[in-house]
Amino acid sequence: MFTDHYLEFLILAGIILIITDFFLQTDILIALGLGCFAFAITSFTGLPTLYQIIVMVLVWLGLILLYYRFFKSFLGRFSNEIIAPDILNSDPMDRYIGHSSTVEIIEGRHMIRLDNELVPYDSKTPLAPGDEVIITGMTNGCPTVTRLPV
Repeated sequence: MFTDHYLEFLILAGIILIITDFFLQTDILIALGLGCFAFAITSFTGLPTLYQIIVMVLVWLGLILLYYRFFKSFLGRFSNEIIAPDILNSDPMDRYIGHSSTVEIIEGRHMIRLDNELVPYDSKTPLAPGDEVIITGMTNGCPTVTRLPV
């Protein structure tokens, strides 16, 4: 039923999904595109089906980890500054997603510094002064942060 051409289709579908996600800024298309790449990569292994599925899931998770670790902040900054700079005018805090900062206490309030301005933040875990954090999103104009692994 399938020939080797389905691998070319999967790689092309993965590229199209990733390029589409670059403009739409959703993470679902990236996950699907990387899943296509993982399936195409593991189809060359020649392992039994169960092991092939396990390896595919591990490769897929590894590709997602690499994407979020190295490419997400670069692509977000590039698209916010080059592709759609008018979005920065509607919500200028979005440009800080992916940036890192340090937690400070000023007058009893926990704040982070963005462009030499102190702003309050939201976090699911308690943070101590001096903790390095990365901005993962914005909620009602307030940055949502996560502690960087040490």
